[in-house]
Amino acid sequence: MFKNLSLQQRLVLNISIIGLFLLAISLIYVTHLRGQMADQAVAERSEAFNLIFQERLQAKKDLALGLAMTLSSSPIYINALESDDRDLAHRRANHLRQRLFDELQAGTVNTHIHTADGRTWLRSWSRDFYDDDITFRPSVNRMLREQSPFTDATEVGRSGLTIRALAPIRVDGEYRGAFEIAMGFDGIRQGFEAEGRRYIFLLPADITDIAPGVARNTVIGDFLVANDSWFGSTALDFARQLDLDALMHHGFLLNEDWFASVYKVHDDQGRLIGVHIFGEDPETVLSSVEQMVHFSWLMIGLLVVLIIVMGLSVAWMVRQNIVRLIVANVERLGRHQNDLTLQLDTGKYQDELQQLFSAFNGYTATLRQVLQEVAQTTTDLSSATGQLVSQSQTSQKMAFEQTQEVNQVASASTQMAASATEVASQAASTQEAANQAQASTREGVGVVTSTVQAIDRLAREMSALKTTLGRLEEGSSNIGEVITTIENIAEQTNLLALNAAIEAARAGDHGRGFAVVADEVRQLASRTQRSTGEIQQMIQAVQQAANDVSTAIEAGAEQASRCAERAQEAGNSLEQIDSSVNQVSEWGVQIASAAHQQSQVAEEISANLARINNLVAEALDAMQNTQQVSKGLAERAESLNTLIGRFKI
Repeated sequence: MFKNLSLQQRLVLNISIIGLFLLAISLIYVTHLRGQMADQAVAERSEAFNLIFQERLQAKKDLALGLAMTLSSSPIYINALESDDRDLAHRRANHLRQRLFDELQAGTVNTHIHTADGRTWLRSWSRDFYDDDITFRPSVNRMLREQSPFTDATEVGRSGLTIRALAPIRVDGEYRGAFEIAMGFDGIRQGFEAEGRRYIFLLPADITDIAPGVARNTVIGDFLVANDSWFGSTALDFARQLDLDALMHHGFLLNEDWFASVYKVHDDQGRLIGVHIFGEDPETVLSSVEQMVHFSWLMIGLLVVLIIVMGLSVAWMVRQNIVRLIVANVERLGRHQNDLTLQLDTGKYQDELQQLFSAFNGYTATLRQVLQEVAQTTTDLSSATGQLVSQSQTSQKMAFEQTQEVNQVASASTQMAASATEVASQAASTQEAANQAQASTREGVGVVTSTVQAIDRLAREMSALKTTLGRLEEGSSNIGEVITTIENIAEQTNLLALNAAIEAARAGDHGRGFAVVADEVRQLASRTQRSTGEIQQMIQAVQQAANDVSTAIEAGAEQASRCAERAQEAGNSLEQIDSSVNQVSEWGVQIASAAHQQSQVAEEISANLARINNLVAEALDAMQNTQQVSKGLAERAESLNTLIGRFKI
């Protein structure tokens, strides 16, 4: 259904849907805002209660401090303190208490006078209880330290929590003690109840550990009434109608009976020591909430009107600036369906519609140019198809002639394959003969190689023998030198023996024994000389024989070297013959391989020529088909010209 709607109808429908969507979001937001505004109204009212209480508490503190400062400088109290006249001070304190209660409706007011050493001098509510040490109280210690006026509403005493104000008592500038005023919270209760509101001050039940005097006070939930004398049945009934747990959790409470708020009091360590609870008729808060709700509904109504006006304005602007231009161009296109020279109205605004219609005009101009080129192309195509038919006929004739030539080439390739087979057979015979010659030459090379190796071993052995003979000749020479040395020693020994014989002859009988020994030594030296001479001749004969053998070995080694060279040359010649035979064998293999390849190539040529013959036949069929396609293409070109002729370009 949505597809059949006009542009204007779809636009109005979209605007309506968006408006309803925005309206739904606005309703959700306003509903949420209404809850926030209600919470805000309650929170603001609770804050207002707290401010009112703080102002009244501060007023009580100021009153108590003013009284303490005034009475601390009163001559009556100073003289009574100096003269220790408690009766006078007690009477004056009770008179002051009654006047404050009657004239100022200040509620409970008690007087407490301290001495300079931090002890009680007078309690207006207990005349006979005095001279006790009160330095355990933080406010008393502060006064002893600072000796200046101050107020405190967070000090928990034995009887609970009160508003305290302390001022120093001075005589001729010397600190003599302090004047303390203690006020209850019943005066604040009276003020709230006079306005139709409620107020009560409660203490947590666990405070009895530091304020045992409140243990018997009235219990309300988890709390104790701060002082039963301050609060009557009206305040107690008010407190009993509240959900104290919810009130402590949220800080305020709104039910059908009361709107209540709480002000919590903590000591210096952060411990909860009391809660001030205020209440009033819930209609006061509910009226503020209703005003905010009415304001939120008014905002919703204004939003609905704004959405409707905005939707109608947008619809009118769209109709004037968009729909009318589109409708006019659609009608123009309907009247000139095949006229590509048509130009659409682009309007007077530089917007998306202007870009769209300008793009359409550019598209029609491009299409007109394309159709003109297509018309020219169809004309050229008709001419080209005629030429294609003529050329295909010529190609068909040439293909027939090519078939005949291919048959002739196939016959020649068959003959060439037979010749190649015969050449391959002869090349195989040549290769076999070359292989036999190569085997013979390799056997000759092996024999020559063995001969060369034997001659080399002989040459090495003769060289080793020559070296051994050299060492023998060297050893003989060394022995000759040793023998020469022995001859020299024998000659010297002979001379020594001769000298010994001469000396023995000179000695006479005493040297006879020594002469015999000297004669034996001389004979031994003579035999040694003869033996060394014989050894010398034998060594010379050995050296001569070694020289002859060395000469013969050198001649044999030279002859063996020449034989090895001749054998090596023979081996090289045989290797060259083997290489030549191997090359002949390789040429035979190559010739056989080439002949075989030529035979295969000839066979492949025959097969390729057969395929060419088949391809030529297929080409003839394709040329006939081309003639038919060309005729059909000419007919299509004529039809395309007729179709383009329907457009005005």
